[in-house]
Amino acid sequence: MSDSDETERLIELLQSEGYKAKLLEGGVVESGLGGFMISVATFSTGTIQLHCGFGKDDDQPFALADANAYNSKYRFAKVYLDEDGDISLTTDFLLDISLPEANRNISQIMSLFDGSIRLLREMMAEVRARVESGAPPEQL
Repeated sequence: MSDSDETERLIELLQSEGYKAKLLEGGVVESGLGGFMISVATFSTGTIQLHCGFGKDDDQPFALADANAYNSKYRFAKVYLDEDGDISLTTDFLLDISLPEANRNISQIMSLFDGSIRLLREMMAEVRARVESGAPPEQL
């Protein structure tokens, strides 16, 4: 299957499971999950990568130590901060989109990533509340 065929199949899979899917440059697919925009990329190795980014507000105190705490606590997704302090959440999954069970698998993958986004948003809210209360940072 060519890269463009894989991308088209990914779009079909997402749409068949009720997700919006729009092709972006570079074969990346944009979708939505839990009220947030995500990007999904397929790779010829039978894997996909999901990404959700959060711009860092001036009042968002999420720091590298918080990203490390998330990564230590939750193993299926990784959080990192870019050079501007924006927060990125990514995860990779094995997914052979040519198999009949790919519909069920993409649904499970999206559900897992939705949970990862929810957990990150909860942690971001906890960090904000901790900073606003003047409490010391949590230790890893």
